[in-house]
Amino acid sequence: MTDETTAATPEPPTTERAVVPWQSFALINREAVEKGMEEMRTFVKKTLKPGVHFGKHGAAKKPSLEKPGAEVIFKGFLCRPRFSIISEKVEDGYAYYLVKCEAVHMALGVVFADGLGASDTNRQAGGGGQTFAWKCNAAVKMAQKSAMIAAALTLGCVSEFFTQDMGDEAGGKQ
Repeated sequence: MTDETTAATPEPPTTERAVVPWQSFALINREAVEKGMEEMRTFVKKTLKPGVHFGKHGAAKKPSLEKPGAEVIFKGFLCRPRFSIISEKVEDGYAYYLVKCEAVHMALGVVFADGLGASDTNRQAGGGGQTFAWKCNAAVKMAQKSAMIAAALTLGCVSEFFTQDMGDEAGGKQ
């Protein structure tokens, strides 16, 4: 009777890591990578629309992925965004926010990719009549948008098609 109880009791989890020789890791074969990239190229060409999901800005060589395009990429991978403020600075009428966006698989709850975005109250338009709270809210939303686009570029491996920001390829000027 004691033997049956002992056999049915699971062992407690261990915090030790297993040492695995590097040779035991299988690399994805070239054909699988090429097939996946071709599927993504087809997805981009057939699903994402210029002027809606991405757009050309200034002298940039590649178009910029826009928030609606990032949302489509997230949905294509069955992911939803999860945002968190990583860092913030608020003082003397100025606020800065660094936001992280995680692409979380809707069924599995696993983070597939993440991205960072930043904004501050000095970048917000709207004239002099806007309250500081309005400017802070707009800065958080802009940082979230930037973080989501960064996560979508990583999630979809679509950097060959798009840049994130208007100024990425135009010498950093927006």
